[in-house]
Amino acid sequence: MTKASQPAPPNLPAEWSTGTPVLDDEEEWWQLDLAGETFEGEAAGLEVEQSRLTRVRLGGVRLERATFVDCALHHCDLANLNADRCGLRRVELVECRGTGMVYIGGALRDVTLRDCRLDLTTWRATTFTKSAFVGCDLRRADFVGADLRGVLFERCDLTAAQFSNAKLEGARFVDCDLSGLGGVASLAGATVRADDLVVLTELLAGALGITVER
Repeated sequence: MTKASQPAPPNLPAEWSTGTPVLDDEEEWWQLDLAGETFEGEAAGLEVEQSRLTRVRLGGVRLERATFVDCALHHCDLANLNADRCGLRRVELVECRGTGMVYIGGALRDVTLRDCRLDLTTWRATTFTKSAFVGCDLRRADFVGADLRGVLFERCDLTAAQFSNAKLEGARFVDCDLSGLGGVASLAGATVRADDLVVLTELLAGALGITVER
């Protein structure tokens, strides 16, 4: 069984470079300390490494095959960001707003998402490895077909989130709101706190067509 494990933190530099970031195809952002910048448009093959983004606005941007390695994103606006086949490795996102973000066919390894607003996000066919959602708003998030084996969900609002055809072996749900969860049968092999079992039992009964008398 795959077990949930602690994501590795980003390896950030002791000093920052003075490069000027440009959102364009095949651009490289290296050891940048960005604060408050706003980016628009689209880019394919963008590489961001050992960089810190604070209150950076990427809302509505379209990224294809972008990679973020050893990065910290704090208080960033990622609402309606469209990320296609993008990769994150040793990345932390803290108090970011990502309502409506679409992240399809990507890969996350050693990624922590903490206290982020991620309602109405789409993570279809994305692979998560050693990753954790902590204190996140994931209402109506779409994880259809995602590989979430070993992922930690802690203190997250997963109301009406969809997990159909997802892989969840070894995933852990701790103090989460599972009301209205879709694809509940995909939770086979996951670990759920006893306090959350009442809601989960009702969902399983509904999925199996069982009437619960009160």
